[in-house]
Amino acid sequence: MSPELLSAATGCALLRAGLYAAAMTAAMARHNINTPRRQAGFLAQVAHECGSFRNLEESLNYTALRLTQVWPKRFPTLDDAAPLANNPAALANRVYGGRMGNVQPDDGYKYRGRGPLMLTGRANYEAYARASGTDVVSNPDLLLQPEHGSDSAAWAWSSKGCNEHADRSDWTAVTQAINGGKIGLAERFLATQRALKAIGEGQGSGIVAQGASTALQPVGSVNEPVNAVLTGVAPSAPAAKPVPWWSALLALISKR
Repeated sequence: MSPELLSAATGCALLRAGLYAAAMTAAMARHNINTPRRQAGFLAQVAHECGSFRNLEESLNYTALRLTQVWPKRFPTLDDAAPLANNPAALANRVYGGRMGNVQPDDGYKYRGRGPLMLTGRANYEAYARASGTDVVSNPDLLLQPEHGSDSAAWAWSSKGCNEHADRSDWTAVTQAINGGKIGLAERFLATQRALKAIGEGQGSGIVAQGASTALQPVGSVNEPVNAVLTGVAPSAPAAKPVPWWSALLALISKR
């Protein structure tokens, strides 16, 4: 995948796309993200989760007001939120501690979101380490490198069954698998539409894994209108144009 195509598909700056294009291409091939729908869905989720490659590490640096908006059940009032405002480590250990495999006092912050799909939680870091052979448990910041970050994102996508969801154009299921809910669903739909358009126009630029069988491609081609690919419904055939009355009369006269 060229940097230009990655930039068009995700909305990221061309300079950042140049840092990630090769790594993302290799990761997609490694994890069978090898059809236009799979690739578009994956790149759309990446774009949404990491702000088009601008934010590859979860900061958790929130004001008290913002904390009441992001976690209203945990911080119903400004007084509840104030002790953790602008304190990323303390906040991460409070909101992530005791879940997602986090058992040590500082695990919440140590295993905060990193990489293009924001791998989060000790259990997920351990699972990826086992699958990849890369020790991100001891060195979580490895996920900030393009090679390991891209691979972790593609692994997470594939392991959550998103290839199959994308084959059905079930973008809601994709979002639920990645996000755990439906946060930003409308924005993710728009990002998917952008990626599908870019990939359709970028055929021949290396977006589809070399040697991928066309039998793997879902119903409809990459040249299919974007709305049809988004919904999985083929567009209806255009209605036949009516024949003018005078055309039929001329045809009758010419036979005499």
